[in-house]
Amino acid sequence: MEKLFNINNKNILVTGASSGIGRACSILLSQLGANIFLVGRSKSRLAETYEMLLGDNHQIFEFDLLEVDKIKFFVKDNFSVIKFHSIVNCAGVSPTSPYLFSTPKKLQSTLSLNVMAPYELTRTVIKHASNSEMSIVFIASVMGMVGEKAKSMYSLSKGALIALTKSLAIELADKNIRVNAISPAVVDTPLIKNSEYYKSKEGMNKILEKHPLGIGLDKDIALSVLFLVSDQSRWVTGQNMVVDGGYTSK
Repeated sequence: MEKLFNINNKNILVTGASSGIGRACSILLSQLGANIFLVGRSKSRLAETYEMLLGDNHQIFEFDLLEVDKIKFFVKDNFSVIKFHSIVNCAGVSPTSPYLFSTPKKLQSTLSLNVMAPYELTRTVIKHASNSEMSIVFIASVMGMVGEKAKSMYSLSKGALIALTKSLAIELADKNIRVNAISPAVVDTPLIKNSEYYKSKEGMNKILEKHPLGIGLDKDIALSVLFLVSDQSRWVTGQNMVVDGGYTSK
């Protein structure tokens, strides 16, 4: 796999690297020789991820992406002289709340982390580093494509990422910057385990019924990320790669 997906010594920025899909991506990409720049809110959990990486040319950056107005200073202070090969935007929240019980504050918090943070981080890295020949990956969701009860805020945010992917792919193509999204269905991560659906056997059965191949593993998404950050996907941009165990096939 190392010869097929050559990312040796590539600098890859991964947000949400303290757990779940972000952690899985960091581990897999490090195993193939990439230098991982880990971004997350918890330094201790980032340190746990760091210990799981192969190699020692990696760095930890503790930062709360909800502080969107501070992202430009964070990037300028830490990343302005680094040439990144890829940015993998994994950080996010998955709120479950009936539409009539949603509030502007809850919606704003969801949009801040799921949309505004990856939008601003990616924009600022490209702007300050004057990068070219990059691969940008946004972790979206099948909820950005199909509906689900009590997931209006989450669906809204992930649908925005999918739309953003298509526009950025066109706008950044002349810089040879590719932009793609990955839309998983339910993946076995701490984020999902804390959701309302996991709190009852009935809820879990309903989830399993919607996934012909069962729920996914974080490594399933990491392998898709590997393809998109590698040169094997050099002619792929503006796409929403659905990795859902058959969820959207029904």
